[in-house]
Formats: sequence, structure tokens, C-alpha cells
Amino acid sequence: MLGRLVLPDRVIPGRLRVEGGRIAEIAHDERGADGPLIAPGFVDLHVHGWGGHAAMDGPTALDGMARGLVDRGVTTFLPTAVSAPLDALATFARDVRGWSPPDDGADAPGFNLEGPFLAPGRKGAHAAEHLRVPADVGADALEPLLEGLRLATIAPELPGALELIARLVGRGVVVSLGHSGATLEEARAGYDAGARSTTHLFNAMTGVAHRDPGLAVAALTDDRAAVELIADGHHVHPALWPLIVRAKPPSGLLLVSDAIALAG
Repeated sequence: MLGRLVLPDRVIPGRLRVEGGRIAEIAHDERGADGPLIAPGFVDLHVHGWGGHAAMDGPTALDGMARGLVDRGVTTFLPTAVSAPLDALATFARDVRGWSPPDDGADAPGFNLEGPFLAPGRKGAHAAEHLRVPADVGADALEPLLEGLRLATIAPELPGALELIARLVGRGVVVSLGHSGATLEEARAGYDAGARSTTHLFNAMTGVAHRDPGLAVAALTDDRAAVELIADGHHVHPALWPLIVRAKPPSGLLLVSDAIALAG
């Protein structure tokens, strides 16, 4: 296979040889200079749907998502739920846990919950009637959601949020701060409680106002925190991208689609 090989530190014209489903050779070859980009498979941590299929619509929809995403180079994804009643989220979790990806589709090692613990004033497209306050939801009600849960978004300023962050982190879940009206101090408290990511930086959160910095500033200045970016040029103006890459190493910048079923 000839093309432009995307390596960890550079892109080179080259040749890739696969044997038995594994890479057997990577070599420089000028014949690949005008060929396609050849890269490791993409991982989309935050995707609600693709190609007419929504992540919360059951195993058949997950099959459709998996096949559609792999056509775009995504080999691994986290099906992502929107805010919904807890019983609907439990059904979603059960569906993903019991689902086996098709042979011709992307893999899913778990799922992502974007909600329902979001700030009403920063809810974005989430339905207000499904938002919950962490302090009002007992541990037993969340237990059906924990197996397979890899990533969860929480607004850190909500009552009980810091306790919930610590509890989820203790169960091996990566907590992401987002959909939040947090002050700088409230956001920093969320990272101190164990949150390690930030949901679609700048979107649906307090920002970089020079007299009133919020979650975006806390995320960019905390070396423990990764940040998601929807890099479509619409959700975040490209003029801001250099600020992000100067503040975050490559391992701390997570490009996500946040796509819905209409995408693709």
C-alpha cells in the first residue's frame, strides 16, 4: 500500500505492508508522495449518531453507526447518550453492553453519558426536563449506568457534583466538565475532585472574559485536564485553535465530532 504515511512525528511518502491483519513493514518510498494519507484509525470519544443512526436507538442503530464511522476512518468510538430519563439511560447502557460490533464496523469499548447532570443555563441542545441535580440522585439509581461507562459530563457547580465526580472516578470513569456556568474557582474544584477532561471546549460553558474567567480558562491552565475540541471551524473559530495547542500538549487535545444522526 503506497501513500503518505502519518507517523508519530512526521508524514512521509512510503509503503505499508500488512500480513495476517498486522503491519509487517513501514518503509520510505517516494512513489507514495501523491497517494492517500495512511494513518492509524481515529477514535471518536463523543459521537451521538452517524449516517442516519442514533446511538440511543438500540443495537441495529449501533451497527449502522459502526459501519458508517469506519468508512470515515474511525475504528473506535464511544456511543454517546444525551440527557434522558434515568431508565432510558439504563436501557442505552444495557444495549451497548450487550452489543457486538459487526466485523465491518468500528469497535466500541464502552459508552459516554453527556448528561443528565448539566447546568440548565448551559444545556445547549439537551432537553431541560431531563436535567438532574447530582444531590437529588442516589447511588442506587446510578448503579445500572456504571458498567461500561467510560466518560461522563458533569457541571461542577451543581449541588452534589463534586461528590459525584469523586465517586465516578473511584469506579474508573473519566469525568469531563462541561455544559456549565461554573466560575473559575468552581471549575478548579471539579478538577481537584478528579475530573480529567473538558466537554467541547468553549461550547456551552463559561469562557475567557478578562474580568470573569470561567471553565474554559480553568481547563486551559490545568495541566491535569484534557480538552475536547469540535474542530469544524464553526463551533470554535479557528483563530482560537493556536491558543489551545499552545496550552495543551498533543495528548491533552481530543478532537471529537459530537455528531448526531444527520451527520454523514
